[in-house]
Amino acid sequence: MLADSPIVGYAVKQTGDKLEIIGQAYDTAPYGYAIGKNSGTFKDAWLAAVKEVIADGTYKSILDKWGVADGAVTDPVINGAQG
Repeated sequence: MLADSPIVGYAVKQTGDKLEIIGQAYDTAPYGYAIGKNSGTFKDAWLAAVKEVIADGTYKSILDKWGVADGAVTDPVINGAQG
C-alpha cells in the first residue's frame, strides 16, 4: 500500500506489526492551518499557542505518539508557504 507516512505508521500499529514499512518517506511537506484574513488577533493567538505547545513539549509528545516526529515544525510562522 502507499499512503501518507502517518497513515502507514498507524496501519502498522493497528495490525500488530503484521505490516512492515519499507523505504523512506518522500516529498514530505509541513501542513498549515487556514485562518481567515479578517480574523483579527486570532491568528496571533493561534501562533502563540502553537509556539507554546512546541516549547512545553506537548507537540513532540503528540508527534512521537503518532510516529511522525521526523516531520516536526520547529519555527512556526504566519504565511510560511508564501515564497
